[in-house]
Amino acid sequence: MTALPGISDIHAAAARLSGLIVETPLIESPELNKRYG
Repeated sequence: MTALPGISDIHAAAARLSGLIVETPLIESPELNKRYG
């Protein structure tokens, strides 16, 4: 691929990955958030 992906490419990739990945919760760290934004 020589060009940047467009929004249709992003949607197509999301559709191909649907059901194949597991979404995991994000555990935040108040100290790291404060330090690094």
